[in-house]
Amino acid sequence: MKRWAWLLFAVPAVLGSIVFVLVLVVVLVLGRDGDPPDTADLAVERAEVADADNAYTHFVVAAAAIDWPKDGKLLRAILDGEKRDPEYVAEFLARNEKVFPLIERGLPCDICQLPEVHGIDDDHEPVYKCRSLGDLLSLKSRQHRAAGQFAEAAETCVQLIRLGTLIQANPEDLIHFLVGNGILGMGLDEARRLAATQDLSADELATLSGHLARIESPEPALVRAFKKEYKITSNTIDDIRDGKIGEECVRGARRMYHFQPNETRRIAAELYRKFIANALKTRAQMEPIDLDELVGHERGKAAFMLSPNQVGRIFLDLLLPSHHALLQAKCRGQGELAATRLIVACRRYEIDHGELPPTLDALVPEYLDAVPIDPFDGKPFRYVREKAIVYSVDKDLVDSGGSEKSTGPEDSEEERGPLWATDDAVFYIHGRPEKPEPSDSEKDETEP
Repeated sequence: MKRWAWLLFAVPAVLGSIVFVLVLVVVLVLGRDGDPPDTADLAVERAEVADADNAYTHFVVAAAAIDWPKDGKLLRAILDGEKRDPEYVAEFLARNEKVFPLIERGLPCDICQLPEVHGIDDDHEPVYKCRSLGDLLSLKSRQHRAAGQFAEAAETCVQLIRLGTLIQANPEDLIHFLVGNGILGMGLDEARRLAATQDLSADELATLSGHLARIESPEPALVRAFKKEYKITSNTIDDIRDGKIGEECVRGARRMYHFQPNETRRIAAELYRKFIANALKTRAQMEPIDLDELVGHERGKAAFMLSPNQVGRIFLDLLLPSHHALLQAKCRGQGELAATRLIVACRRYEIDHGELPPTLDALVPEYLDAVPIDPFDGKPFRYVREKAIVYSVDKDLVDSGGSEKSTGPEDSEEERGPLWATDDAVFYIHGRPEKPEPSDSEKDETEP
């Protein structure tokens, strides 16, 4: 009887020890960080450029020379199209006349080599200031257009486009890409407005068409930006490992089980490869990317918190870019470029033949090398001759015949811009018609 009693105490103790050893082995096995991943395919070269040959050197000097008003609200409202004040704009441009020659020094350069970005805390203020150069050129082109100085407006518009393409083409991270993309968008918008006027000559349109034809696809630049972002992510992982950042957040968590630098890098590399693959596709061809699955959040809160490398996975969840928005921006930028090329080509055809082309194919090869594709569904851009419009189907991939019905508050105009806040993204060859003022009865119906 005593022997059995001893066993009652001994067996659980032995089993408990075995379980403890097994758990310890599992923790040690799961908690072991792997070898550094092979990321040679994500490496990107940084060119060596002399300051005199680097457009960025000249743009920084130009941006620093701008004399901005202390309260820039009115100027921002004018830039956003919310207000008009020609006298204020004229005074502002006259005050900054010295800046334009400084911008022009950088435009002939072959490359705009932006400052290298090491980690997430690096300062982006210099590249944001470059956007101010785009604002300045945009205001100058508008002023020339309003004064009927269309040759001068076209020349400034080309400078604006060149500024955007230079900054976008060689990004050091995604912010650089987006700043360049935004400036280029301003230039393309101005080009469409110029082409829509009846006063731009055939020769001026042909010159503008030539500049538009030389704009390269944004895809290589976005691929470069994604690769640079991976490098920034990897550098930040090292900084966390070495205690340079996030000390309070990860104190005690740099133990192997909670934070595995190489495993975190492996997951990041896998994700960035997926982003890069999608950057080279139309919206319809893009593969869905489930960040929760790759990071591990689909397991549920309890399972996730007990899994290894929680700190690394949480870090990736916080740091990884909104790839959907970036890929949308890429497609929309391509769509605006395609539409601008088409509008200029249609206007050239109209001047030569007295009417718009019967189809877009009629523009080839005299005015275009080929009909641009819609970057969303990969089909040729749409055209409705009777409405004098070209349009993209946008992200729903549904051809709504050039419908400008609002897509709803969940994807608002504030987030997408007016061109992309409707069923289809519609571009008017002769300029967007002015909305008529509502009648008194319509005003009464809308009042609460």
